[in-house]
Amino acid sequence: HAAMSLLRGVLRESAVAQAWHERLFSTAMLACITQHSAATTTLALMSMMTSRGVPPTAHTYSLLLGSCAQQGHYRPALRLLARMRSEDTPLRPRDYELVVRAATQPLSASGARWLEGVRAL
Repeated sequence: HAAMSLLRGVLRESAVAQAWHERLFSTAMLACITQHSAATTTLALMSMMTSRGVPPTAHTYSLLLGSCAQQGHYRPALRLLARMRSEDTPLRPRDYELVVRAATQPLSASGARWLEGVRAL
């Protein structure tokens, strides 16, 4: 949460280029992932990012998918994958791997969930 507060302050006081804003959000997301913060925190950063007109990049989506995979949040991972497809964001093999990993984490390891994740690919 400290990273989000710092980020809000920097964005409020700064007129830096949009590319830098994406890097700031990505760095905050990475800090959340490293500290094992809830995937909801990284998804909240994504909402803040897009509300400020900063478009997500393939890197941004990869960080979000990693956060979902780490905590077994397969439905948000599937929604992110669908959004990537709808926005024509380049998909990499790792993105699919992260969705499958989210579906196979202990929190969501039922066979039905795993199959749902694979079918969406």
